[in-house]
Amino acid sequence: MIHRLNELEVIAKTLPLYVLNLGYAHPQEKVQRSDDLDLFQWFFCEKGIGEVIIGSEKMIIKKGEGFLIYPGIRHEYRATVEPWVVSFVGFKGTLCSELLRSLNQSSPGAYHFSDTRTFPKLIRQMSTCYQSKNRSVTKISTLCYELLLNLSKSIIPIGSEEYGGTHSLVDQIILYIEQNYHRPINLDDIATYCDKTKEYICVVFKNNTQQTINHFLTNTRIAQARVELLQYPDKRVYQIAKECGFEDTSYFCKVFKKNTGTSPERFRKIQ
Repeated sequence: MIHRLNELEVIAKTLPLYVLNLGYAHPQEKVQRSDDLDLFQWFFCEKGIGEVIIGSEKMIIKKGEGFLIYPGIRHEYRATVEPWVVSFVGFKGTLCSELLRSLNQSSPGAYHFSDTRTFPKLIRQMSTCYQSKNRSVTKISTLCYELLLNLSKSIIPIGSEEYGGTHSLVDQIILYIEQNYHRPINLDDIATYCDKTKEYICVVFKNNTQQTINHFLTNTRIAQARVELLQYPDKRVYQIAKECGFEDTSYFCKVFKKNTGTSPERFRKIQ
């Protein structure tokens, strides 16, 4: 489902950030555009595999990954494994460039999402708002702003084809962590799974994602803990901590507060 909000643009232009188009669970067709598209776009892959070319870089986008396109950059994308189902939002405004820079989204390209639920959820909410009788441009813009804030905590840049085998190794590491974060895994376990040395996987991962493997593992666990705290309000904090790979509840609370700015219990109350 795609919505074009062009008829609302006159009203929206009074806002520093406003949405011009959005798509929810859309089977993506082939698109090829020159450098005259004057808006920012975020895409998230929900199913299938697609090929994306932004400028001179070609990237493969799989489920749980996405890509950011900046205005004025030639780009094209198409499905390689159909159906290639994506959700997306296109936006512009005087605030956009500065906001994206401050939220670690200063470069167009491909990204891995450690939180795969929030993007489609917020796009769905924007779509619902657009289709309602009491359509609110301001609310849609607020949801887009919330989306960008969430992305700043859940995206990790991934390499283009120029990285060759290195890119597949990073994918291996991420896949292993996503499938095993609930267990007490360590660097030795990941290195054994990838059939590489511990030192090698650490260097490759850091060079390609600008963060350590342990940092990514912790962020993945905290992202899942945030989801479970809201989805299961009757679960005790120590249960969620253990299910997300933290053996020590006190340590979990400490890390959670460092990452989110609040305690697990208070996080439940303010959401």
